[in-house]
Amino acid sequence: MSPSQIVKRLQNFAEWCNRAAASCEPEYVESISQHAVTVLSAADLIVQLQERLVRQACYFEHIEAVNEPRWPLMHDDDPGAAF
Repeated sequence: MSPSQIVKRLQNFAEWCNRAAASCEPEYVESISQHAVTVLSAADLIVQLQERLVRQACYFEHIEAVNEPRWPLMHDDDPGAAF
């Protein structure tokens, strides 16, 4: 499952929690709503981490490209490049 699919499922789950809170006993509304907030926070953190990883990858690719004459880049067929 991709990160975007996980985020979408977490968002759906939070929506279901909110719907459940709207139709449940009053003493459970706050607890269920808090679960929805927690799930949405987790989804937001996943998106932030994903964006950060992309920025870091671009940063390191730039460093590799600038320093390519001194540090030869790995070839795509190099099995170690996948790790």
